[in-house]
Amino acid sequence: PLEEEARMAKRGIWQLPELQPTDAAQAATQYGHYALITGTVVQAAKVKTKIYLNFGAAYHTDFTAVIDKRDWKNFPSLDVLALTGKRVLVRGYLYEAYGPAMRLSNEGQISLLP
Repeated sequence: PLEEEARMAKRGIWQLPELQPTDAAQAATQYGHYALITGTVVQAAKVKTKIYLNFGAAYHTDFTAVIDKRDWKNFPSLDVLALTGKRVLVRGYLYEAYGPAMRLSNEGQISLLP
């Protein structure tokens, strides 16, 4: 709420270029940085001990947000597996793992977008 208002109005730190949202298709440009990534979740899937939010059809190369099993409890009011087809903003450190990836450890890292 307050952060979102400040971000939308580009007040304070939210006016810095490096804190502007990046589209999931361009996520690789943010490797090694804290980033805000926006996009539509193409597929949400639970595979063994991880939940993957894939933002492209080529999950081996497109942006993916990953939630480890140890963190599932940190998403009490968000059904992450129901995010398929939803437009979201995720925030966190971007690293390379078969394409750009971001580990999500709590639901504060995901915002639903209109």
